[in-house]
Amino acid sequence: MHISQKNEESSKGNSGTADTDWLGLRWLMVMGLAVAFFGPSAKAQTLSIAATNTLTAFALNRDPTLSQTLNVRTSWNTGFALSVQVCVYISAPLSGTGGNAVTIPASTVRVNGTSIVTGSTNCGVPTATQIARQYFLFGSSSRTDALTIDMSSYSASLPPDTYTGTINLVAVMQ
Repeated sequence: MHISQKNEESSKGNSGTADTDWLGLRWLMVMGLAVAFFGPSAKAQTLSIAATNTLTAFALNRDPTLSQTLNVRTSWNTGFALSVQVCVYISAPLSGTGGNAVTIPASTVRVNGTSIVTGSTNCGVPTATQIARQYFLFGSSSRTDALTIDMSSYSASLPPDTYTGTINLVAVMQ
């Protein structure tokens, strides 16, 4: 790339191209480093999320139930990212496995004392609950978030059964 610039010395036989070439070269070097460091193609970005333990069955003999801890580990490898957002959600009610048609609303499941079902969109998922957000990521790292899970405000007249549901984990890097 050549950057032309008028130079007062040009009438004295110096065209000024050495100075402007050096400026152009420095500009290209700075832009190249910025693209290499911050650009999306500079390094393949990876993001993973997983629960590091499982939850046991909740005994529905008190409201709220005794809480359990779910550990969520989020790992990333990036040249640079503005943030990572970690969310949980349940996409369907808890259903009985014994053949009864009664379900337990997903909103009865609580994360850190708040219903897992929200009225907003987080991590690109309607009703997801944001559990963590970390800004300005460089290189490889991870975080583990301990979530307190319990159930509250479920019907006291549930038929005896084993009710199952799935807590989904999602992470988004921007």
